[in-house]
Amino acid sequence: MAVRKEELYGAEVAAVYRLPTAGRADLRRRYLARRVVAVAILAAVLSAPFFLLAALGGAPSTPAPVSQAAAPARVRVGPGQTLWDVTRLYARPGADPRAYVGRVVGLNHLEGRPLQAGMQLRLPR
Repeated sequence: MAVRKEELYGAEVAAVYRLPTAGRADLRRRYLARRVVAVAILAAVLSAPFFLLAALGGAPSTPAPVSQAAAPARVRVGPGQTLWDVTRLYARPGADPRAYVGRVVGLNHLEGRPLQAGMQLRLPR
């Protein structure tokens, strides 16, 4: 004999409601993830101007090397004289000689060219 479903459970079928306990943890995780992303975006937006200024250079960390006050604007290179000799003679005391030589090379476009006797060099001011 076959039994119908209504006979087993009665005429009314009761609805069972479950509270979404597993879903609440998932919602909390999502909310936390959204907050973390929002804080990261806010931090990036607020720190961007500082990184931009740093990347653009801002102020130089050391002043550009200059010549002594009594140094001439131009110098004629003597025989056997090197850029280091010129630097020793005309750079301001305490200045970094490498930076001064770099400025002299840049001012006179000496990249890759040898220094020859009789050349006139412009000195940094």
